[in-house]
Amino acid sequence: MIEQLKQDTYTFNTIAGTGDELDDTAFIQQYEVLVEEVKEIGDALVASNLVEVVDGVIDTLVVALGLWQKLENKGVDMNKAAELIAANNLSKYPSLTKSEVVDATIEMYKAKGIEAEVTSNIPYHCYVFRNTATGKILKPYGFESVDISSCVPEEFQIE
Repeated sequence: MIEQLKQDTYTFNTIAGTGDELDDTAFIQQYEVLVEEVKEIGDALVASNLVEVVDGVIDTLVVALGLWQKLENKGVDMNKAAELIAANNLSKYPSLTKSEVVDATIEMYKAKGIEAEVTSNIPYHCYVFRNTATGKILKPYGFESVDISSCVPEEFQIE
């Protein structure tokens, strides 16, 4: 379904003539619309309006896919970047065979003043680290961020 939404978004932007707008102003405008849509999700959540939450989520995806389209039109390999980032995100869950990571991760966050909790996800055979206060997923000790610079044309990379 996401692939169909992506295609419909590309068609919408192509018809509107906005898919090929590649200057900084177009990117900033797309960002501002994205922020507005995310705010609408927040407002709908506060109002407990599930219909508006769904509408906001879909609108956010459409705007984000429009930005994806603009980046592809600028020569960015968004599919490769998505694959690299997805794999890197999954590497935040070390295998249960790497129990030495548990203590090191807990200590790393303790030194930063963050209380971390660890759970085992048996079906996926991995550990999950969370910030106890916020529930946010935490990166394990030794986590390395992915380099996606190979997905961006050199003329757009900042040294």
